[in-house]
Amino acid sequence: MSKKNTRIVMLPVEISNEITDEMVQNIKDSGKPLSVNQGNVSEQGCLKIIENHLGIKGWNANESSTNSAGFDYEFENGYRIEHKKMVVGKTQCRAKSLGKNKKGRCTHFSFHHPAQNAIYIISAYDFYRSIDLNYDGSCNTYDVGFYSDMKLEGLWKHTKSLVHKNTKALIEFGTKIELKKSNFSEKKLQKD
Repeated sequence: MSKKNTRIVMLPVEISNEITDEMVQNIKDSGKPLSVNQGNVSEQGCLKIIENHLGIKGWNANESSTNSAGFDYEFENGYRIEHKKMVVGKTQCRAKSLGKNKKGRCTHFSFHHPAQNAIYIISAYDFYRSIDLNYDGSCNTYDVGFYSDMKLEGLWKHTKSLVHKNTKALIEFGTKIELKKSNFSEKKLQKD
């Protein structure tokens, strides 16, 4: 599957034993890149950035096979952060699978916002006090929307919308961590 605005990088991949060596070889022989879950890549890639910003050691709570804590990262200072990679649209971006089940389990939320090339962190207290969740009946979960450009004024901006309210709250109560620009050149998938 080829998408716009993608690149091929070589990463170590942990594969279930249910995927045979023959299947892996067939993927390599095809010469086509394998799509990976962007949310998982964001979750693993953002931990070190958040550690550096906070100045404290953290770990991925999901690496434990028994984790059902309701958060993704845990830090030495007691912070428990639920991380979400946002899906970006023309005017809005959304983080899915958020809900009241996270309340009391995490101390903060982090949002990887690709359109802003940034990570936003907001305390769970400010999140639940200031952000309105949208119920998505198609998948029985909650999501939250923000403006893609994180600006409160301009074309398609409705001051009484949930997206406007949520963007304003994230700007006011959140912390923005600027990400370094990608500097990757496009490479072809190499066969072994």
